[in-house]
Amino acid sequence: MRSELGLICCTWDDPRGIMRMFEQETIQDFDYLCFFDGKFTQWEGVEEFPVSETHDIIKDYGDSTEDVNVYYELVEGKTEAEKRNHMFYRAHQIGMDWCIVVDSDEIPQINKHEWNQERNLLDKSSFGCHSVILDNYNIRQRRPRLFNMKEQPYMLQHETALSHNKIYSGLDGRDITEDINKTTYDVKSIYLTHDKEFHSKYRWDYRHKFSHVKNH
Repeated sequence: MRSELGLICCTWDDPRGIMRMFEQETIQDFDYLCFFDGKFTQWEGVEEFPVSETHDIIKDYGDSTEDVNVYYELVEGKTEAEKRNHMFYRAHQIGMDWCIVVDSDEIPQINKHEWNQERNLLDKSSFGCHSVILDNYNIRQRRPRLFNMKEQPYMLQHETALSHNKIYSGLDGRDITEDINKTTYDVKSIYLTHDKEFHSKYRWDYRHKFSHVKNH
């Protein structure tokens, strides 16, 4: 049986990022596109756009295509770790075998031909996580982004720092992000690019403030 690949995207107040994601022709080559909207409880900003705008963009796209399964959920009142854990839980429920994790300011591209070859290799992998190259404002970085959903990944909320540095296996409790340090292999069929659109000073001020807010 062919293993299925899903994209799970964490977003809030970024309908422009979602629109740019949909502009990528390869976006339909994923089996699932799952969007989880909503503000972290640590975030102190207020919306520039109504929540309905992101929802409507995703709904319209889902209604326009039969080539990919599109899922949207508004997730409110959760810390970063709680929201991302919910995303992993839903991805496991949906039944995808692999998931690529992105935020809405990251543009994913996939080469479907390469993925069809690569998935056979990855299905034999004992690792719970593989690295994907992120073009982070012209700096190429290895990031732990492709997760084997058999591991049932989850996070723990860190008391004094952002929580997404470590992701644990629900099977044996190990930090599966460390798996990328056991090999020099990077996923070749999927590539991420940080969205370089200029954000308003308002958004940048709050993003900077958020990066220093203590988690609860």
